[in-house]
Amino acid sequence: MSILNQQKTRALIACDNQVHDLLLYSLETSFAFEVTVVNDINKFVQLMKTATAAADPENSPYSLLVCSFTQEANRQLLLPHLEEIFTFKQIAILLIGDGPETLLLDTIKSPTVNAKYLPMDKAILGINKYIIANFSIDKSYEGEEFSPISLPTLMRFQNIPFPVFLKLSSRYLKVLSVGDRFYTDDLNKYNNKGISRLYLKKRTSRWLLEQIDQQMVTILEDPQAELQLPDPPPEVLTENNSQEVPLSNMPLQDEATPAPAVATTPAATETDTAELAEVVDSVQQISEDIIKNSIGKPFQLDDVQLNTIKQNLSETVLTVKKNPEIFKLLKMLKINRDPDKYYVSHIGTLINISTAIASNMEWRTEKTIEKLVYASYFHDVGLSEKPELASIKTEVEAKQKNIPSADLKLFLSHPTRVAELLRGIPGFPEDVHLIVEQHHETPAGSGFPKKINATRITPMSAVFIVAHDLVDFIVENETWSITEYIYKRKEEYHGTNFRKIMQSLEKVKTANKA
Repeated sequence: MSILNQQKTRALIACDNQVHDLLLYSLETSFAFEVTVVNDINKFVQLMKTATAAADPENSPYSLLVCSFTQEANRQLLLPHLEEIFTFKQIAILLIGDGPETLLLDTIKSPTVNAKYLPMDKAILGINKYIIANFSIDKSYEGEEFSPISLPTLMRFQNIPFPVFLKLSSRYLKVLSVGDRFYTDDLNKYNNKGISRLYLKKRTSRWLLEQIDQQMVTILEDPQAELQLPDPPPEVLTENNSQEVPLSNMPLQDEATPAPAVATTPAATETDTAELAEVVDSVQQISEDIIKNSIGKPFQLDDVQLNTIKQNLSETVLTVKKNPEIFKLLKMLKINRDPDKYYVSHIGTLINISTAIASNMEWRTEKTIEKLVYASYFHDVGLSEKPELASIKTEVEAKQKNIPSADLKLFLSHPTRVAELLRGIPGFPEDVHLIVEQHHETPAGSGFPKKINATRITPMSAVFIVAHDLVDFIVENETWSITEYIYKRKEEYHGTNFRKIMQSLEKVKTANKA
């Protein structure tokens, strides 16, 4: 087999089985290929005819062809053209399929042709191994810290367990954090800005490549299914100091963007100090009241769970002292709130129910409890100016009440506004902003703010949604029972995550309601 010496290479991907973005990712992760993707067999044949007619067979316009046509009709159209393509001695050809190797290689006449067959479920890492074995690696690219990932590939993941970056001309900005989702709206926003690639740290890309390879059988069975990735090992999630910016504010030209100013904290005034002390005292009292009166009801929690909740409630006070952004949030929370009637009972019950559900689903880690405690505290902070709106559950209900347009806008936007606030706070528990953003969504897609359905709602958010709904059910029904709740909601809460939650509720032990 010839050794291919190109330092700057062009590749053509021809694919009809909805995994072309993963083949593209395999090529772009570690190598400096300029890639063209073709999904239609007729376009591919025409493109190759043009190339073979115009070029010297020794100097193909492409140095690598990755061809994956799994539909039988497309294979039959492809086979007559393979021998002509194989006359290009300096093009490496990877034929990928789910059929016998001989079916795809039986037209090869020359033993020196650079052609290899890869089964589809081994193609992702197989492509990389082939390139390493047969191409001279561009050492300058190999040393780069980041590698690209296409936007459709990001859409495949149920949630993203690693940071994602935007490439500017001289630096990278973090635009997605651990636990974020990448939605269709996000895809459209980036496309509208002319951006087709985001970037991962190189070590993250290599880890992800292995994860995709391990799940290829599942992907091939259902190319549209969401993939749930495991948590990366610590060495993959290295600390980075890139500035995080929201998509709406991100620049497209680095030179036109001044260097971000270094944020400084103004010296505390006597008023600030007094307000901080007042808020800290209030938070501490609320935490003590929740511990005393609420977290043990309506469901029984074991001592380990109760102690973990108590610890997190107590640590909230310390967090407020350390973080001025959280201080601002809790300062808003205390406006027009009667702790006995609203804050203590609502938040405490929400912590109790969400924790009990998570426990029965075998999600008992301290991190899980921490996220549910923080989400319970902050999910309605965006309604602090109008606390009466917190009792409204749906967009339809809000419109039926004929509330002023400004209040309606405030209500419908509060999940997004609070999520953005929480997302930007250093040290805040991961995933909490996502739980908050989705807590008014529904399995049927009729919720807000993004109207996503059960397939797009994260498992933790699903737990919180059901817990929040059950809190309201308890408040509205003095003689409530868990059996009645399940009966009334079982048809509404469909989808894998929600069905599991409803099943877990049947096992939850109700505490003495007296």
